[in-house]
Amino acid sequence: MNKYFRSWKEFKDYLYADAFRYVEYHGEIHPLKWIKYYLRHPNYRYVFWLRHVQFTYGRNWMILWRMYAYLKLQNLRNKTCIQISPSIKIGKGFYIGHWGSIVINAREIGENVNIIQTCTIGVAYRGDRGGIPTIGNNVYIGSGTRIFGGITIGNNVAIGVNSVVTRDVQDNSVVVGSPAKVISMRGSEGYIYSYIDSNGVKHPRFKN
Repeated sequence: MNKYFRSWKEFKDYLYADAFRYVEYHGEIHPLKWIKYYLRHPNYRYVFWLRHVQFTYGRNWMILWRMYAYLKLQNLRNKTCIQISPSIKIGKGFYIGHWGSIVINAREIGENVNIIQTCTIGVAYRGDRGGIPTIGNNVYIGSGTRIFGGITIGNNVAIGVNSVVTRDVQDNSVVVGSPAKVISMRGSEGYIYSYIDSNGVKHPRFKN
């Protein structure tokens, strides 16, 4: 199995970017606030242990840690009804807003993606769009959304509540409905906050 993270530093950068999405306050992460959030919010704990499982890929000497991380992830899966394959390439700043009935099987998920409860991202077996989706950067996926097939969701896209998406969505679109249709080109601005962009620049929710 190939390594998911190339180095310990890359792994730490991902952990920090994920935590920044949840507990950032005026551009910083305070350790005590992080501990409190970790203990109170199983949605964040799921992402935290998902990253640990991913880090052990390609590092067979970490087999004991992989087993422990898998057990933690399995326990959280049963508790939260979140099911995400650790083999999916998921960018920094992955944010699960609320836990409950989330199933994800995607080719790739970009940086700073928000997923809210009762979402399904998965495979389509028929037609010319068979396969699994690719999700871009800075995408907001609203509650109850269904995304199916070998389609591409572009960067900076916002998908409204209970939408069903089975076709490609271009960058900066806002889509809603079943089937989902474009209603504006204002993108996900305002829905994605407290994040670190691909250049390492922090975007706090509240500035000093």
